[in-house]
Amino acid sequence: MRGAVNMTRDSFGRLDIVVNNAGTTHRNKPMLDVTEAEFDHVYAVNVKSIFHMAHAAVPIMRARGGGVFLNIFHRGE
Repeated sequence: MRGAVNMTRDSFGRLDIVVNNAGTTHRNKPMLDVTEAEFDHVYAVNVKSIFHMAHAAVPIMRARGGGVFLNIFHRGE
């Protein structure tokens, strides 16, 4: 993620907005049938990816006085 952020800054001279538009889920089934591995995958894509992008982008945004994060969530079917 840091590479994408740096490439954007280097190409355009700044970073104003980050759009986090990725998400996944497991197949629709009773919660007690969801495995820990399935849960970990959903968490990694839907939550931890935002954490990693913030770590990459926030220092650049802070250095120029601000920026915007737009997090798009879709609940699935």
